[in-house]
Amino acid sequence: MAAHASTRPAPYRTKHFVKNVLSYEEAADQWTLENNMKINLFLPLNQTEIDAKVKSLKLYKSQLRPAPNLRSVQAMVTLAKLRGHQSGTNFAEAFVSYRNLI
Repeated sequence: MAAHASTRPAPYRTKHFVKNVLSYEEAADQWTLENNMKINLFLPLNQTEIDAKVKSLKLYKSQLRPAPNLRSVQAMVTLAKLRGHQSGTNFAEAFVSYRNLI
């Protein structure tokens, strides 16, 4: 909640204004039947980016679990494939965009 509150609009002189506010989707957050995440932004990923994500995820050994756990490498790659299929590419990440000022 504090992170969300920190992005409230305010005069520039008062605090830094964040132009883009995104919430990242994570497979492990989907263990409930009620999904409150209203995805409205997909960012395509290529194979090199997926490989880098896998390599990075493997650095967090204490957080990883074997498949079929949602905190597995396989779950992350499968979710990226699903979001890719939904957005017309091989892989993608899904976000909720709360603010997007260009």
